[in-house]
Amino acid sequence: SALGAALSVLLRSLWRLLLFALPAWLGLGGITYGAMLAGWWLPVVPAALAMLAASTLVVAYLSILERSERRFLMEIFSKHVSGDVAEEIWRQRDELLSDGRIEAQELTVTVLFSDLENFTPIAEKLSAREMMSWLNDYMECMAGLVIAYGGVVDDYYGDAIKANFGAPLARTTPEEIADDARRAVACAMAMADAMDGINARYAAQALPPARMRIGLSTGLVVAGCLGSAQRMKYTTIGDVVNTAARLQAYGKEIPATAGPCTTVIAADTQLLLDERFVTEFVGTPSLKGKAHSVAAFRVLSCSGAVPMTRATSTQRTVAARA
Repeated sequence: SALGAALSVLLRSLWRLLLFALPAWLGLGGITYGAMLAGWWLPVVPAALAMLAASTLVVAYLSILERSERRFLMEIFSKHVSGDVAEEIWRQRDELLSDGRIEAQELTVTVLFSDLENFTPIAEKLSAREMMSWLNDYMECMAGLVIAYGGVVDDYYGDAIKANFGAPLARTTPEEIADDARRAVACAMAMADAMDGINARYAAQALPPARMRIGLSTGLVVAGCLGSAQRMKYTTIGDVVNTAARLQAYGKEIPATAGPCTTVIAADTQLLLDERFVTEFVGTPSLKGKAHSVAAFRVLSCSGAVPMTRATSTQRTVAARA
């Protein structure tokens, strides 16, 4: 029984357990045969049945436990991340879960905040149902881009979106952290392009165009679940989150250029970008709630394709070998 239970915990799979079952039973037979030669009679069938029963019960229990953990993780993340990221979260669940709950972590992430300008004139021309439909279409488009670029949609605040790039799985190497920042900024540029299409549809309905402001910052946050057992969400908190939100608001003070979006990033994000991104310095604003001013840059363009999926250490190793 102990051997069957131990194998089940070690292998955690019925199919792998079946592969080890024959050698285990042969070993049990060898032990009883050796005991018989030494003058001991040990019944082999009850022991074999006990090993089989224990291993089957433990595998069944572990399977139920894993389904419960998977359902818990998917309820929190599946609607906010791409399918690939969701599967990666499940594969690395041991890094996230502790006693069935998501453990708080310190992560280096790039936080993105977006908000709409000029929404009030649009809302005044729409009924309540039309306004909610308008917002849902906008949110679906923008949240879809966040997910497509490997980010996690953290929360919605009216017509604002908060997203994290680099969570919930720890991204520790300089290459991974830079990859997150570049995908976050590329996502912001894709959101700006999407606003052109949205405004074209508004023009056809005789509605005024909307503008969007985006703020980004990179650094350490505390990531974990907040809420009760009945209603829980995964979020990030910390100074970086506040900086990204303040930079989004600071976009109001920067003269608008052509295009429907103003994207402002902190110096900690700008330093991680490469030659594909064109930025300009727009000042060192004293942001509300921060003791020190922050160097701010406006993103003007992105000239090359940025990978939408998260680069992993394994992928980089494979690429290097190729």
